[in-house]
Amino acid sequence: MKLSFYILAHWLEDYEPLTIIDSGACSIDGVRLLSSTTKPKSNLLYVGRSRDFFEDSVSEEILIVHRKEVMSLTTYDLEDVFNKVIEAFEFYAEWERKLFEAASSAKPQQEIIDCCAGVIEPMFFVDLHLNVPAFSKQYGMDTVNENWNDFWQYGTFSFKRFNDMKNSTFMQMFNHTWHCAMYEEPEADYYIHSIMMSQVNREQDLIGQLVYISNEPFEQWQIQLAQTVNHVLSLIESTVPAERNDSAAQFLLKEILTSTTDNLLDNERLRFFQNWEESERIGILCFVPVKPLSNKALLLLAEKIVPFFPESIVITIDDSIVCCLPHSSVKGLERVCCDLAEKSGLVGAVSYFYEGTNNLRCQYRQAKETIPFCSKQSRTFLSFHESALEILAGYVDDKTYQQLCIHPTLNIIKRYDHAHQTQFFATLQTYLQNERSRAKTAKALYMHKNTLVYRLQKLQQLFDLDLDNSYEREYLLFSFRMESNTE
Repeated sequence: MKLSFYILAHWLEDYEPLTIIDSGACSIDGVRLLSSTTKPKSNLLYVGRSRDFFEDSVSEEILIVHRKEVMSLTTYDLEDVFNKVIEAFEFYAEWERKLFEAASSAKPQQEIIDCCAGVIEPMFFVDLHLNVPAFSKQYGMDTVNENWNDFWQYGTFSFKRFNDMKNSTFMQMFNHTWHCAMYEEPEADYYIHSIMMSQVNREQDLIGQLVYISNEPFEQWQIQLAQTVNHVLSLIESTVPAERNDSAAQFLLKEILTSTTDNLLDNERLRFFQNWEESERIGILCFVPVKPLSNKALLLLAEKIVPFFPESIVITIDDSIVCCLPHSSVKGLERVCCDLAEKSGLVGAVSYFYEGTNNLRCQYRQAKETIPFCSKQSRTFLSFHESALEILAGYVDDKTYQQLCIHPTLNIIKRYDHAHQTQFFATLQTYLQNERSRAKTAKALYMHKNTLVYRLQKLQQLFDLDLDNSYEREYLLFSFRMESNTE
């Protein structure tokens, strides 16, 4: 490993070195004693007395020289200094070798951090779900800061610390790739100075961040050693993202779905973990085994489901496997779910998809309450839409749930009318309330029958409605009533 004057000055700090540093680059391969016959080489360091370097000097002062860089030490023991410098090269060569070995180990992030103990520390590695699977274990509870205590207790940031850190420099940098980026973290109570190093896979997709923290501003020797660690981090063989098991996102999703109240901050936090846009439509899938399974068997089955929904969060709740996923992540969702249910001995259901993550508890309820209708209809998979009318009829007192479960096309039509100054909402409502009588509808709307016919055709085309389907008509009528009751 090539060293720099900064690293050597730190190694020799017991001798109180005074330095003149030119480039300070890590370009020094080894050390030699200076003699009258020495022909200097640009890649070597030379140790000698002042009189060895300057013809007119009689000083016994020990100097270390590399090109235009000079270090003066407060000692006259030349042999001791020379041996100390050799120790530096040997130590860092061995340190580098161990780092390279760590990069190919089973747990490379933890092994790399362990190698850095006593060299540059403390460090922690955080994956894309804000899990912290590796950190400097020699630093115990209450030795660093509140974040560190969370790493020991939860293996991630606690909800309190996440709230505190939400607008932190760390969070702003977290989803980007860095090569030894230095920053200060004002949201940390101690160890506010940080260097962030990114781990990426072969496709250059971000895997996680290795962060080196300090109570004091970083010195140049620390930055240079961190650059060595950053290089080793890039050698870790990885073709897939970090492990998803027991992720912070999974833990948080379970908290959201099993809570009795909505916490919008938790919902936003989940969206942050998954890097979902606010406009992304998110839904909930729920699968239940046809025959009861043990918890272990259910977990194994959940793991097998993950590859079918690669951008989802998959958890188990009681006897159910639950997937939270963006609508754009799976093509042919119903076909995929039907095949999966049949082959795995499951029955399943999917909720409506809403923008953002603020309705997850309601969506979980939609999917869960739809599953009993699978056996009634001899189906392995249903959408909430197919059972919504019967489910909603039983919740006349739960206005919030009803509003979220009314026919989704009504809100789409409302937005379209507002944007285009049309009257499709009123037309559809009047048409259904008049039992599809064109004459009565045209009279109620004060329009010609031909105009109504054209508008109804346009309405069905624009919003993909089948008004010949009796279930669809009943569901729409019920939804119009719910709309009226809340106005």
